[in-house]
Amino acid sequence: MANVINDVDIHITYVDLEGLVTSTVRFVNIRHFGHSRCIKLVFDSENLPTQVKVGYVRHPVCSYVPLPLQCHKCSKQERVSGVCKSGIPCQRCGGPHKIDNCDAAAPFKCPD
Repeated sequence: MANVINDVDIHITYVDLEGLVTSTVRFVNIRHFGHSRCIKLVFDSENLPTQVKVGYVRHPVCSYVPLPLQCHKCSKQERVSGVCKSGIPCQRCGGPHKIDNCDAAAPFKCPD
């Protein structure tokens, strides 16, 4: 089960995190989100702790909600551009043509 703790010092390295994080439930994986102050923790059990201690500071445990996939070609959710068979939609009307060939006088429309 993946969860997140926030407001962790960005100067703490991955190696330091493994030694500093203490919890009542054993964790499987720790991942630092680049230069952000969030850390993703994967726990071994379904019974999740309400807080995790990093050094001398206690952090509440929040559920991890991943960003949805979005195709960069057609802008639709839950697909990726590598397997997308749709063409690039018109940015004005959402039709299957380029914006240069669009005859619609309507304002710009979301392609979803």
